Order: sequence, then structure tokens, then C-alpha cells
Amino acid sequence: MLTQHTRSLLISITMVILAGILVNFSRLGNGLERLSFDLLFVFRPLAQTEEIVIVYLDETAHKQLKQPLDRIWDRRLHASLLDKFTRQKANLVIYDILFDVASSDKKADAAFEAAIKRSGRVILGASVKAQRNMGVIERAVAAPLLTLREPTFGWGLLTLDPVDPDFGVRRMNLGSGDIPIKNASWLAAEELRRQKGQSASEIPDRELWINYLGPPGTVDSISFSQALDDEGVPEDYFTGKTVLIGGKYATGFSGDMRDSFLTPYSLRGHPFAPGVEVHANVLSNLVKGDWLVRTGAFFDLLVVVILAAAFVASFYYIPLKVTIFLALLYALVFGSLSIWICWQQLIFFNWLMPLTIQLPLALLISTIQRYYVAASKERKLISAFSSYISPVIAEKVAKSGFDLTPGGEMKPITVMFTDLQGYTSLSEHTNPEELGRVLNAYFEMMTKDVLETHGTVIKYIGDAVFAIWGAPLEDENKADHAVHAASTMIHTIRSQKIYGHTLTTRVGISSGECLVGNLGSTYRFDYTALGDAVNLSSRIEGFNKYLGTSILIDQDTLDQTSESFNHRPVGRFQLLGKKDSVPLYEVLVDCREGEPWIESFSLGLDAFQAGDFEEARQGFEQCQTQRGGDGPSQYYLKILQTYRNSPPDMRRWNGDVIVDSK
Repeated sequence: MLTQHTRSLLISITMVILAGILVNFSRLGNGLERLSFDLLFVFRPLAQTEEIVIVYLDETAHKQLKQPLDRIWDRRLHASLLDKFTRQKANLVIYDILFDVASSDKKADAAFEAAIKRSGRVILGASVKAQRNMGVIERAVAAPLLTLREPTFGWGLLTLDPVDPDFGVRRMNLGSGDIPIKNASWLAAEELRRQKGQSASEIPDRELWINYLGPPGTVDSISFSQALDDEGVPEDYFTGKTVLIGGKYATGFSGDMRDSFLTPYSLRGHPFAPGVEVHANVLSNLVKGDWLVRTGAFFDLLVVVILAAAFVASFYYIPLKVTIFLALLYALVFGSLSIWICWQQLIFFNWLMPLTIQLPLALLISTIQRYYVAASKERKLISAFSSYISPVIAEKVAKSGFDLTPGGEMKPITVMFTDLQGYTSLSEHTNPEELGRVLNAYFEMMTKDVLETHGTVIKYIGDAVFAIWGAPLEDENKADHAVHAASTMIHTIRSQKIYGHTLTTRVGISSGECLVGNLGSTYRFDYTALGDAVNLSSRIEGFNKYLGTSILIDQDTLDQTSESFNHRPVGRFQLLGKKDSVPLYEVLVDCREGEPWIESFSLGLDAFQAGDFEEARQGFEQCQTQRGGDGPSQYYLKILQTYRNSPPDMRRWNGDVIVDSK
């Protein structure tokens, strides 16, 4: 059967798991996934590729070559530049420009076609356009002119898809779903890998994420006009390189393709990247094989479950004040590990989701749960101890983290037992209702004195009160408090009548190590104490009736008291059930210090213990006379009377009195 704590823990873990799963399949999860990807590049060193160069149809080229912004450029310019690439033996030439319609200058188109044929290393681009047909949106390919396609090395799609809601391009489009045409970058990568002796089949047929080389401008680039100028670049500048040609800054040089996109480096203030540079990054990844792979749904679910359990469980079992620091440590370690794994293995996952959703939620739930459990535990403790200790002490116990589960621990305590003298006679001559009122009033007075001295009332046994000091809260002055409570009890009971009855109480106090705790069961809380000090206290209390005393304490209690109070030793007694003799002391409640009868009793006791019975008799009789009656003196005189008829073996005499009755 699961405990309440375990059930609470499992419920909390389940809540954090469900939150992680729900977020993973929501817009928030998609946003965190994109941010997880982008933040990886904060820790990525910039890379370079010397095999790729971009030629931009930019503002400079527009002005220097006097080409229009809103119409097709003179394709003789493309032919001239392409011939230059051919002369310098460029590896491949990829156009990020759509040549799907003829220009107004047929000779220019023919010149461009001839230049493509002379090169034999040109890859042209196509795009996918949506068009409405009979009310249905269909996707169609806008392919290069047939006259241009035939002499090319090949042609492929230029579409950057998908484009995220923030206009970022993070994933490669190596195909276009229902369009059976390869991506232009993939087509180029296959050829470049073949040249290096690598298999094109090593490019996985799955969604790949772009491993950007750096912010816009990382890939070498020059203006179209500079590339065309014989003195613009060295003679071997394009030798062995793959050249990408495309527009920049949305100037429309490629017809109606105007594109610039957010990259991970935009987080650091860099501008959007032209589409042709995105293609350059894709091409570099495909050739080098250093693309990024997104983990699958099973791995994501595994991470969600494991981290939810780890977060919640750890927050449950460490001190509450440490949880914030642990949460920050989790974020630092898990975030660093995720980034390190990405750049070591080129895989990534939505690592921000556990840190921004599950970690705070686990911290919040565990904190709320702890406060709820703590408050509930405090209420239970206060309720459980309400009949044992004062409300103030009960609240302190509740805040101390006391464990209610059955069991105990050894603690040094001071134990008190009280007894109502003449209770048997009182019960015989008093009707039950009145006896009940008398007992209730008696217990009320005794309990008040115990609680006011920070004691704990363990239970009422018939007419007796069983109380302890030093538990459940430690008390350095437990012996002083117990003796003070006992003295107050005697004064209280002597100073007033209870429903017309004059009552007398007797008190026994002992100190020592005892087992203290909930020694009941899971069904009933029973806070009590077990041990030799408990048994001894009960025996001492009962011995009062033989000595005619009100308060007796043992040696350990006397040794632990720091306050001065009137007391006298009354002898060493081997009580019933005890192997060793116990020195006992009477607390003198109403006597002044230095009274002569105390000295007389002390002389008598010393003589008794020394075996000088005649001198002992004289001392006890003198005490009786001086005080006008003394219980302990009378007790010893009776013993001395029996010794006249049956003297003890003086060879074994040690001054101890053997008590053979309770």
C-alpha cells in the first residue's frame, strides 16, 4: 500500500510529465524548439568554407551595370560571367535565380544558352508555386525554360521550405513532398560528394536541420559587377569553387523572387540572411555531412519522463531552501550537456522545454506540496500533542519536524509520578459523580503546574499523573522544572479544598535515559516513555507513603538541578524490583534552611548507615521532638525496633535499607 508521501510524489511526477508532453505538441513547444536550436549557435565557433563563393546581384551591381530593378536583367551579362567561370574552371555554378520566362532580347537569351552549354557545370533553379484551379489550390513547378534546361548539368528546386513563423529557415528542404524534383542544393551536393569519392546515398532521407557556418557574410561573396570585371578578382579566384548566384536585399534582380530570412545569429543582432546564403549553408552541410539531426518522439518522451522524475524527486528529498540552487544547477548542467552533445554528435532536441516548463513546474509543485504537507503535519502534531503539552510547546514541536510514525528514540529525561493520598478511602465514601468532579479538578491543578514548567503530561493512571520533562523538546533545565512543578503542586493542593475535600498528593521524581516517542500504532498516537527512570520514579512515588514524605527525588535528579532548594537525604534504599540501592532525597517544601531538626535527622542517618544504632535512635528521636513529628525519623525508629529482636548481620552491613513492598 502506497504511503501518502509516495502517492503525492507520483502525482506530482505525473503532472510534470503531462505538462511536458502537452507543451511538446503545442505552439509554445514549437517556439521553444526553435529557440533551443537558435541558442546552440551562441556557443558555436564560426566556420569557413573555401569551396563556395556567392555572387550577389546587389545594389552595387545594379548601379554599375545599369540594370533595372523591376525587369529581367540583360542575360548577356550572365553569359559573360558564366564564360569567365568556365575559363577559370569553376566546379559548379548554381543559380538562385528563376529563368522560367524568356526575356525581350532573344539574342541575349541565346547567348546565355550558349554559355550554359559551353560550361556544362550549371545547375538552374525551379520553384513551387501555388495556384487556384476551379476553386482548388494546386502546387505547380515553375521550371527553367526548356531551351536552358537541356544544356545544363541539372536543375532543382530553390524553395526554402518550411519557413517558420518568425521567417526563420532552420530545416533543409531536400524535396517538396508531392513534387518529385530534387532540391538544387542536394543535386549539387551529390555531384560534389561524387567528386570526393563519397556516396550521395549517405545523405539521409529525413528532415535535416541547417548547421549554419556563421552569421550572414560568413560565406565568401562578391558583387556581380566585381566578378564580371577582369580586374575585380584574381584570375584563379573561381578555380575549383562552387559558385552560387543570387539576389540580395530584396532588389528583385531575379525577377519576382525576393527573399531574406532569419537565422540563429539574428538573436545576436545580425541581419537576416539572403536566400542564396541559406542555400550555401545547406550545400556546405550536405557536402561535409555536418548537418544537424533532430531527435525523435520516443527520445523526447524519454527525456520528459526521466527529467520529470529527477526534478520532482530531488526537490522532494532535499531541504526547501536548497531547491532554488539545485534548480539553477540543473539548468546549468543540463543546458551545458545538451549543447555539448549537439556539437559532439550533431544532434539536438528541444532542451529548453524541460528547463523552462518542467523544471519550474516541478519546483513550484514540490514547494506547494511541501508547504501543504508541512502545514498538515503541523496540524496533526499539534492535535496529537494537544493533550500532552501546552499549545505554545505543541506549536514548537510541530515546527521541529517531529515524526509521528510509530517508534521512539533514547533521550535523557526527568520523570514524575504523582499519587493522590487516601484515594481509596475517598472513592469508598464519595458518590461517582462527585468523585469525578474531584478528580477532574485535581488533574486540572496538577496538569497546569506541569505545563507551565514546559513538562509533558504522558497520561493519567487512575488517580496518578505521569509526566516527563526533556521531551519531545529538549530542556536543559528539565530537573529544575520538574522539582519546581512538584513544589508548586504541593503548595497548590495544600492551599485549597476541592469540593470540600482536603487532598494530599505525593510525588516521585527520577532522571535518566529513556525510550521516548510514539509507542502506539499507525491507528492511535500514544506518546509515552519507557525505561528504568520511569519505573524508578513510580517506585519512588510509592515509597513516600512509608517515609511520610511528599516529594522524593533520586540522585540523578539532584545532580542535574542548578537551582538551590531545601532538601535532605533520607537514605539509601533497595526498592522492590531493583538490584542496586538508590539514594533518595526529600524536597522540603515548607521548611526553612538550617532548622535544627534537619541536623538531628542527618546525624541520626549518618549513625544508622555507620551501624551505630543507639546513636541513630537518639538522633531520630531528637528530630521527632524538635519537629513535632517526622515521617522519615519514624520510619527509621520502626526499623531500629525490629533490629532489637532481629539484629542485622553487621559483617554485611552497608547502611542500605531493603524494601520488600511497593
